Amino acid sequence: MTSAIYKTAAMCQRFVSIARTAKLISNFHSISCQPKRNVILEISYCQKRYKAKRMRESNILWGYEDRKMNRKREFDAEDERTTLELISDGVEIIRKGIPEFKKEWKERFLCDFQGHMDHGDFRYFAKFNEETVKKWICTADRDVEDGKSHAEFTLSEHKKGLFRGILNTDVPKDGVSKTAGFCNISSPVKTISFGRVVPYDFTGYTDLHLRVRGDGRNYMVILQMQRIWDHLFYDMYNYPLYTHGGPYWQNVVIPFSKFVLAAAGRVQNKQEHVGLRGVRDIRDIGITVADDVPGPFKLEIDYIAVVRDENSRGSSDFDMELYATHKYDI
Repeated sequence: MTSAIYKTAAMCQRFVSIARTAKLISNFHSISCQPKRNVILEISYCQKRYKAKRMRESNILWGYEDRKMNRKREFDAEDERTTLELISDGVEIIRKGIPEFKKEWKERFLCDFQGHMDHGDFRYFAKFNEETVKKWICTADRDVEDGKSHAEFTLSEHKKGLFRGILNTDVPKDGVSKTAGFCNISSPVKTISFGRVVPYDFTGYTDLHLRVRGDGRNYMVILQMQRIWDHLFYDMYNYPLYTHGGPYWQNVVIPFSKFVLAAAGRVQNKQEHVGLRGVRDIRDIGITVADDVPGPFKLEIDYIAVVRDENSRGSSDFDMELYATHKYDI
């Protein structure tokens, strides 16, 4: 009789432990990172772009990674699920994550090692179609209550990605904002089992290749970096995308050696080549329009890819002129 009571108590304790774990995981998946308004008096459009993408974030380990499920999200969305629903959702995350985790490790042991790459090796990052377009995130300054611009990323009549909208440079009369006018699209983050976020790895590739058809405006290609320390969260590599007006497609090749390191929208004195460390730490790739020219814009995108060009040397050289800086400069 005593043994049966002990077994029953142990089973109850185990169930409570599992329920708490499931609730914890589900809570991590629903953490809402709500920015504090009116704290930073002046922030750049790059910071606003970053905040617009981080309206709702989750990670079962750290709780500070993008979910990026919805194309438009609200800042102050509250989780209204009950405790039982949180436990149920947590159990579902565990149930789906275990087979994915096994598959990942099996592929890691069985897949061929990519130790050598040849000249001309080509890999699609995003080939835009109806399914791909739905996964990308489109934001504007209106989404962060800092302007009146609006944009959308949809499918064009040629079944390609179409980034279009209206740029509005009217500064809101809130006593805080000093600039306005930006729209942005960004790729979804890469996730693995249990919803863990990992960076994209472009090791061995030298150039970024885009096939676009623009309207003559200047855009900005942005490589958002995966950082651990909070003072590096706004690190991103930028390079301008000059488009041609007219009906013809434009093939744009940007060596990684030409990307310039910026943080919070400001070019850094201490530059670091993206290929030396960051080519394995790219969180997402985005395209931003913020050329201070109000009016409509339209950019059609066929694909974004990475390519290895032995003549480019984009993975080893740096085209940016460097200056002597203090060793403790970031």
